[in-house]
Amino acid sequence: MTTSRDPHFITPGIKPRPRRKNRLRRSGRFEKADALALQIGKDIANHSKVRLSRINPKTCSKDMWAAVEELTGRRQTVDVVEGISAVSLNQQ
Repeated sequence: MTTSRDPHFITPGIKPRPRRKNRLRRSGRFEKADALALQIGKDIANHSKVRLSRINPKTCSKDMWAAVEELTGRRQTVDVVEGISAVSLNQQ
């Protein structure tokens, strides 16, 4: 089950596999863990590729760059709380 805190590329099919990979690595089965890590990487890349392929870069360049920034983790959204500023926090 995915939550709102999970990155967009973590799907219900991908989410349990890193935990399984870590369990394999801790038990000393490095070949299986490495193979699973490669498969996880391919699935994440495929998910990102499919997501970007749905956007037409000629007509929706703003949407395309927003998706690229989200995929690369360059820009994160910041939640703003009304009535609270740096000045009000420093006065307390």
